[in-house]
Amino acid sequence: MEIETADVSRTGHRQSNQDRLVLMVGDEAVMLGVADGMGGHADGALAAETAVLSWTASFKSSGKLVRAPVKFLENAMHRAHRKVAELAEGTTIDKAPRTTGVLALISSGNVRWIHAGDSRAYLIRDGQIRRRSRDHSVVDELLTRGQIDDQEALAHPMRHLVDSCLGGPEGEPALRLRRRLTLRPGDVVLLCSDGFWGALDMDSAASRLGAAADLDACLEALAEEAERNAAPESDNITAVAMRWQG
Repeated sequence: MEIETADVSRTGHRQSNQDRLVLMVGDEAVMLGVADGMGGHADGALAAETAVLSWTASFKSSGKLVRAPVKFLENAMHRAHRKVAELAEGTTIDKAPRTTGVLALISSGNVRWIHAGDSRAYLIRDGQIRRRSRDHSVVDELLTRGQIDDQEALAHPMRHLVDSCLGGPEGEPALRLRRRLTLRPGDVVLLCSDGFWGALDMDSAASRLGAAADLDACLEALAEEAERNAAPESDNITAVAMRWQG
């Protein structure tokens, strides 16, 4: 595999960073992940850290399972959910640690992703967004139905509410699995928290990432821009990206 990778995580104007990311490159596969500890719940950072550690363990122990990417992604997400849910033992529902999560696996020239919540995955081709994950949220459902537009979505009073996550005592999360997408040279796979995508014009960001000579420098610049755009109340800002060369 010929790839270029980049990642960034900034605290923004919050007291602590509850985002976590993972980037692992193996002989036959690459795994990218972003977890965003839910700010309204105690120990969001611990929840996100637990999810990422669980994904890491899944990848390290996967063996040939990465050749069965659907099973790998589903198992990895459910395992992470159970690990985060264990943190809630003895707590009330409103205090249960929780996190959003998006996980992508690149293998055999293809990418698939799975997610819960509003941390997103994007496939960028020729500087344009070709595919993106759909948030588990009322706002994204309204957007998908055409009942609101992009600008209304960004200002909607329910924009920060998600209806699926990892952890908590409610049971297994609703997950959305993206079917296989075949990569072309120059494609960029981007995973990010809502502090990143919510503060940027993502069409412009895609154009810049697609044309970037240095993916890491471009991602860092975009994260800084997201922080400025959302000042003085910017959220944690996290993104991880991979450019496929073949």
